[in-house]
Amino acid sequence: MARDRKASHTEWSFDAEIVGFVDMAKAQIALALRDAEIPIAELGTVVADVGTAAVRMQRLAAAISSGDAELAAALAAEAALVAMRTQDAAVALQFHDRLVQRLAHAREALEVLAGAVADRHQHHTRADWDRLRDGIRAQYSMEQERVIFDLLVGGASPESVLDTLKHLRDTGTPGHVDLF
Repeated sequence: MARDRKASHTEWSFDAEIVGFVDMAKAQIALALRDAEIPIAELGTVVADVGTAAVRMQRLAAAISSGDAELAAALAAEAALVAMRTQDAAVALQFHDRLVQRLAHAREALEVLAGAVADRHQHHTRADWDRLRDGIRAQYSMEQERVIFDLLVGGASPESVLDTLKHLRDTGTPGHVDLF
């Protein structure tokens, strides 16, 4: 949706400026997502390798237990720690996956919004905006995203949305929102 906004001063439009800012935000999000792909893939490989090493350490501890019980116990304890930390890393990777999903949804919403602003033939009626909002909301696969969307579209401030999400997490309200 990139627009050439360097046209003459008489061709300047507020809509084109809005689309330009939305395009900039989309590009920043896309760049952040792309920049994270390779390091996160490498991190996933490292976590898997560490998990495999922990299993090998446990097998070694079992194999030497008859010869040196103290060494075997120390090795088994280290292997258990490595296995536990590997699980912690896997949870962190799941957090990153959710983050990437949220950023992708934000980029997609910005794309829809930029398209609506740029389409000068579209009648910007209340019904058009209701359809646009419904379409954006339908893209969200996580309940937390839908809660945030509903609150913000309903006029809540970002601060009150964060407070509401914290309250839902803290109280364990049915239909709660999972936050890391």
